Amino acid sequence: MINKIVAIYTINKKSAVASISEYSTSEKRYLTTFEEYEKVAIENNVLFEWVSIEDILQKEYQNCFLINGIFVTALMKKKIYNKFNTNNNILYSTNITRDIARDKYNTALFLKDKNIAFPKTEKFKTANIHLYSYPLVLKERYGSKGIGVYLISSLKEMMNILNNEITDSKGVIKEEDYIIQDYIQDTNGMTVRVSYILDKLYVYGIKNDNSFLSNFNNGGYFFQPKNKEIYINQAKKIIEILKEKNPEANIELGIDFSVSMNPQIIEINSYPGLSGILKYYKKTFISSLNLI
Repeated sequence: MINKIVAIYTINKKSAVASISEYSTSEKRYLTTFEEYEKVAIENNVLFEWVSIEDILQKEYQNCFLINGIFVTALMKKKIYNKFNTNNNILYSTNITRDIARDKYNTALFLKDKNIAFPKTEKFKTANIHLYSYPLVLKERYGSKGIGVYLISSLKEMMNILNNEITDSKGVIKEEDYIIQDYIQDTNGMTVRVSYILDKLYVYGIKNDNSFLSNFNNGGYFFQPKNKEIYINQAKKIIEILKEKNPEANIELGIDFSVSMNPQIIEINSYPGLSGILKYYKKTFISSLNLI
């Protein structure tokens, strides 16, 4: 039985919270997810420890569950995995998985290569704004939680976004940081999330009545989707592909689908949040962590 959850992070929790504005969107996502794990630990009378990459190999850990939120070298990954794989559990999103999930353009290339349905996606070019078909979605390549995602209905709206939202301090548009995607009507404020953690699948819906973005960060709420097997079967295809590339890893994913009998994949996320899982599958999830 697990008696401690250990989270690897570049900084400790105290300094992370004190200076969270200094960290990237992806780092904030990891921090938020880790805080959800910390809450689970406290509720189940299990210790939770924040450790740095420098400390992780210096200490002895028995009956622990490890979650990792930073990029490390292949050698360091091997050292960590060898240490924790014998008498501990490890949740380690691999670099290949992260490369696919973290960069939304890489996600699109991966899905296209595997012949998996997704919205048409291309790199954003300011020179092409008069040629684009509207409505479309403009999206940060490395964003999360709905930050930097815009539904744009016309060229006029596009010009307004470019002039007021996505320029840097010098007024330069960082077009290399953005992609455009076809707008899928099925995703208008509603998606289905399939989370995969420790070889278990969790399926739930997220809906927002006031925004085309369905995530919780923008006011979304839960619903139970119909025809769950459709989404599960699609998710399994991706999981099997990634497991072939990383047979030793406990892959962790959150896959967002349009709500349809023929769903398209909107995004793939490493380190998915636990909110939906804890609402609908709390006992199963805690059991998978070996806390009960």
